[in-house]
Amino acid sequence: MTDQCDTPKRILIVEDEALVALYTRELLEDAGYEVIGIAPTGEAALSMASVAPPYLALVDIRIPGGMDGIATAGELRARHGTGIVFISGTLDPPTLERTRPLAPHACLQKPVRPEDLLATVTRAVGSPSLAA
Repeated sequence: MTDQCDTPKRILIVEDEALVALYTRELLEDAGYEVIGIAPTGEAALSMASVAPPYLALVDIRIPGGMDGIATAGELRARHGTGIVFISGTLDPPTLERTRPLAPHACLQKPVRPEDLLATVTRAVGSPSLAA
């Protein structure tokens, strides 16, 4: 059995807005987290995850391509057991209901305050010292 502290706490960012994605990556890396990549589509996210399965994915719900963020998160969870944090500009009741079966760690409304994002990630994966 592998100790949870020995398991890499890789984070995948699934976000199509380049500036938001780059800012999020910088914020997480400055806090000591390992970001394995930025995927602008669901298909790109699944490809990245097949190479380095993420412990946690920060997923924008509305992304381009054949899969929205909820479908992408479902595949990440099913294939790799990835934890999910949804981030969206629109968190209406029907959208939130669609996320419920995936039991996400959180659903955050854009724009997300940096301290709220870091607190959510810390609760989901633990402190950055455990993420290495």
